[in-house]
Amino acid sequence: MQHLRSAVIAALWLISGSQAASCQTDSGKPDPVGITIEYVDGRTDTVSAVRVEEDGIYVLTEKGGFRVPASRLSDQTLAELRMYKEIKRREMEAQGLVEHEGQWISKAEKQRHEEAQMRESEFLRKANAIVMAKSTGHASFHIFQPLDEGSLCSFDNTSLYIAALHGQNFYLLGATKRICAKGERHSGELYWAGTYTYVTAEDRESTVNCFAMDRNSALAEVRAKFGLFGDRKEAEPPAVAGPKHGGDISPDNGTDQPNVRSSGSGFVITTDGFVITNCHVVGDAEKVEIITEFGMRPARVVGTDKGNDLCLVKIEGTYTAIPFAEKRSADLGQSVFTMGFPMPDLQGIEPKVTKGVISSLRGIRDDARCYQIDAAVQPGNSGGPLADESGRLIGIVSSKLSDSSVLAGTGSLPQNVNYAIKKSYLLAFLDGYPEVLKNTVTGGQDGLLFEDAVAKVRKSTVLVICK
Repeated sequence: MQHLRSAVIAALWLISGSQAASCQTDSGKPDPVGITIEYVDGRTDTVSAVRVEEDGIYVLTEKGGFRVPASRLSDQTLAELRMYKEIKRREMEAQGLVEHEGQWISKAEKQRHEEAQMRESEFLRKANAIVMAKSTGHASFHIFQPLDEGSLCSFDNTSLYIAALHGQNFYLLGATKRICAKGERHSGELYWAGTYTYVTAEDRESTVNCFAMDRNSALAEVRAKFGLFGDRKEAEPPAVAGPKHGGDISPDNGTDQPNVRSSGSGFVITTDGFVITNCHVVGDAEKVEIITEFGMRPARVVGTDKGNDLCLVKIEGTYTAIPFAEKRSADLGQSVFTMGFPMPDLQGIEPKVTKGVISSLRGIRDDARCYQIDAAVQPGNSGGPLADESGRLIGIVSSKLSDSSVLAGTGSLPQNVNYAIKKSYLLAFLDGYPEVLKNTVTGGQDGLLFEDAVAKVRKSTVLVICK
């Protein structure tokens, strides 16, 4: 071990360096410094250079290099190497240097590195927040215009709610015409990557959202568009990412769409497309769209009853109308079910069914207009149908008891305390629209299996999108 001690002390710079040590002569061959290392089995090796690593050493020999794990080295060799590593540290610190990521650099340079790393972390955090704010989960879409650096795509009917949020058409980054063909269908997560502007066949500019199927690609694109890198200040996203020619898309098909303000549920009451929902779902929306079993349809508000939270809207087409129950009022304890679209951005646009009973013939504070039900209700169920076991309408889901308010007032959480507006108040509202009322259906088949009743109501239940 004297060879190791004398050789390493004579050439401390060969140990613990940031790169593989390489003491060489003018001929280009390693200069045989003569460092001896000892293994646990008693064998020894004389090598040219050693670099101490966390889990062992890297050895440079005349013929190359190799790594030796610490478990194979003798205690004496490990002690020597740790000692010389400490000597090296003291020597570098005496020169005013500090160790940073395996390199010995000045304190000022280390500070610059650390500041750059902090900026990089902050840029990544901001870019990730931008990307994820408008990214979407599982989406189904097809390509209709492959281009040089990506493709113009359109959401399929299974992703109508996503289309309502982000527009029917979008640009898919990286899906070039070299690897994608027109008509291909894809599905998966989409990460927002800014916007893309192209020129239509009618020579009009159209801006659509840009997505990537890979999160890192979206992050890189957003960082470039928003200036989130280096020493540049944050920039506003560019208004266009082109313009480039899209070719055969219609001028209005890919234009920007207003953001979705709210969504809720509703149900068709006449075969010619009159729909009921809650007034608070529609609110003061400038634009209302209805997703039916046949796809998305534009809707117009026909009338509202704010006092009873009812709204009548109209869509074009022929649909399945839900039948009204013949009985004027439901019975206490009667079995019921709801259907609607709770939190469609999270749970998707497949209608959700919940089952329960009429818990009370009056609502909160004995409100005579409502039933209390214990069928589970979540945000997005508002405006959906409350049906009996045969699938006939007996009410309109409207609200739930506020968990936070009850918790603050009583110290406990309510369990499935929800409310539905009675059918009789809907009929009173429709008295003001006799042409609609006369086309509603009353009755229906008794004794249906529950799953058959659900299937019947499903055809009438719609998703209401308000913008």
